[in-house]
Amino acid sequence: MFADTNQESTWRHLALEVIVTLAETAPAMLRKVGGKYIPVLVPQVLLMMTDLDEDAEWSVADEILEEDNDRYIFFPS
Repeated sequence: MFADTNQESTWRHLALEVIVTLAETAPAMLRKVGGKYIPVLVPQVLLMMTDLDEDAEWSVADEILEEDNDRYIFFPS
């Protein structure tokens, strides 16, 4: 399911979550049982990281966020 690009992205993300959870909770088991799938998994994860949603409004902000423009005053010690 993770590698199937015809699936909805939410299902693919959920499958990735399962793999990540297994890697965090049972790393030895994952290395033993799923080690042969790691070379297949890495390119799929990288592909998923570069998969961007097409949104024409990606660069438009509704309002200017003031915290982006905050200036900090540093006092020498």
